[in-house]
Amino acid sequence: MIFCNCNGQDSFVFARNHPANSAGNLSIELKWYHALSLFGKEFNVYRRDANLVEWRLVSPKPVSKLQSLPTSLIEQDEELDFFIDALNQASPEELEDDFLKLNILLKSFESNEFARFLGIYFKDNEVLQGKSYQYKITILTGSQETVLGESSVIEAGNYRQTLGVQDLEAYQEGRVINFNWTQDLNLYYAYNLYETDSIGSTNRLNNQPLMLSMQPDSLGTLVFPKPMFKRRGSIEGASYSYYIEGIDYFGEMSQPSSMVNIRIDDVTPPPPPLNLSGRADSLRVLLQWEQEDTEDLKGYNIFRSPKSEGEFVPVNTDLIPAERSSYSETLQNPGPYYYRVEAEDHTGNKSLSEMAFVDAQDVFPPSQPLDLAIKSDTGRFYLTWRENEELDLGGYLLYRTVDENDPDHYVLLNAEPLDTNYYEQRLPKNVKNEFFYFLVAIDTSYNRSKPSAIATAVLPDVVAPERPVISQVGYSDEGIIVNWIRNVEEDLAGYHLYRSDSLNSDDTQVNQAQIAKSSFRFVDRTTIGNKDYYYRLAAIDSSGNISPLSEAAYAFRREELLLEAQLTVKLKSQKGKKTNRLEWSEIDPKLIKGYVVFRGETEKSIKPITGLVASTNFVDKDLKKEAYFYQVRAYSIPGKVIISKTVEWGAK
Repeated sequence: MIFCNCNGQDSFVFARNHPANSAGNLSIELKWYHALSLFGKEFNVYRRDANLVEWRLVSPKPVSKLQSLPTSLIEQDEELDFFIDALNQASPEELEDDFLKLNILLKSFESNEFARFLGIYFKDNEVLQGKSYQYKITILTGSQETVLGESSVIEAGNYRQTLGVQDLEAYQEGRVINFNWTQDLNLYYAYNLYETDSIGSTNRLNNQPLMLSMQPDSLGTLVFPKPMFKRRGSIEGASYSYYIEGIDYFGEMSQPSSMVNIRIDDVTPPPPPLNLSGRADSLRVLLQWEQEDTEDLKGYNIFRSPKSEGEFVPVNTDLIPAERSSYSETLQNPGPYYYRVEAEDHTGNKSLSEMAFVDAQDVFPPSQPLDLAIKSDTGRFYLTWRENEELDLGGYLLYRTVDENDPDHYVLLNAEPLDTNYYEQRLPKNVKNEFFYFLVAIDTSYNRSKPSAIATAVLPDVVAPERPVISQVGYSDEGIIVNWIRNVEEDLAGYHLYRSDSLNSDDTQVNQAQIAKSSFRFVDRTTIGNKDYYYRLAAIDSSGNISPLSEAAYAFRREELLLEAQLTVKLKSQKGKKTNRLEWSEIDPKLIKGYVVFRGETEKSIKPITGLVASTNFVDKDLKKEAYFYQVRAYSIPGKVIISKTVEWGAK
């Protein structure tokens, strides 16, 4: 689009002095455009002196589209008849066609008479020499009048060309010359670019006026393309001069821009060397090639790589003279190599030959790998060694066995050569063998080095013994005897026995010294009688790994206690509260488990009304009968029962 809102404008009003102006005949031409409409509207033209505020209507009647133009004008421009007929016969839908609208717009720039036909042109003949004016265009829609836009201030006088286009630049990119310049939509709608060669001949580079459309960049911002124009076909080494002219909206050319001079650099590379071949005699390589005749050839560079895909590195330090077509070198290391020859001209342009392959036979094995070392960790070995320095090193082969003296049973661990100087091998955690390793280095020709020194290691033992099983608990005068089934692990070192007062309390180790691995019983002499105990057993191996604790085994060693005591019960009745309070004498708490209160309507029918209690009193609030018999019984740890005498209570 020529007109867009890219500069915050939807409409344009252009004003200029008429090209035929003279001291006695002055006029100012006006054209106006709106981004949404080209024709079909009525307009009023207003003018004011630049130093005044008030606008004055200068169009005798509203400016609008004409039905036709005089025949004399149409005969001067063959295209006018076509455009006028097309507009007069087109339907409203056809007038909205973008291609038709663009062509109408461009024709209105080129032809002021066509702009007059469209109703977007006005010529103000009532202006005075040297006075400055500004114009305003309004759109009439029924009784409504809205402002379309205002022109810049213009001084009435002789016609002057539009100022030249700014910031023309030209630069070479390969064999193409690129051009950019400052686009000014307020002054020009198109451009013509001109070239002057070294003999002074000037030609316009564009067949049609250059009109650039703005396109969204990566951020969505509308910008003009860069470069704005490309010139192909220039002669290398030649000098050119360029200038550009803008075409304004009245179809007139602007002043020429400033001249830009450029000399076209030589960017054509020389022909590449042909038929490159190479052969190797031991470590000495001879290269030969052919070269087409070229005047500006300066010389050659040789490049070499051990791989066809590169990276190719330079071989020669000084440029090989252009008259030579061969080169020889002595390699540091044997192996396969790829060569390319680069031709270079005096301008620095370069071209590469095809690759040539040379196989320098390698009959020298790598050196023996050194410093093989092993670190062992849980379930893995980590091997390291000093890296070989051969350029043609292909890698390492790693071997392992469990019998150092049986070379036939070494196993190769890696199918592909290792390209590192370390290796990690994972094994089951319970493997306890001693392992032996050695390395062999191989080069790219599969020559094998001497084996490295042997390195050996054993995996750390991290596997605990199986969980022990306590088979039986017995009793003797010495204490509690704990029996178990012996573990069968070869590396078993012994046992620890733990004891607690309940299943939920912490365990305490019973044995001071580790119990021997051959033992299957232990006598706990630190217990006291008539108390609950729970035993758990753990097995320990020679690496200090401890098994899970066994299932808990319960023990209770009965011990008869001397118990001589009596229970004396007292009853207090509180009639107002309807309760009976029982109190009885206390027996040593160390000798008894607790007390139970009994009650009945007769002495023979008494039954327990409490559980085992530790206190020496009880309040009976459940008095549903008129009389009761009470009794208290104390239960000792050995199982004896001390019974009080019954006491009677009657409500009456």
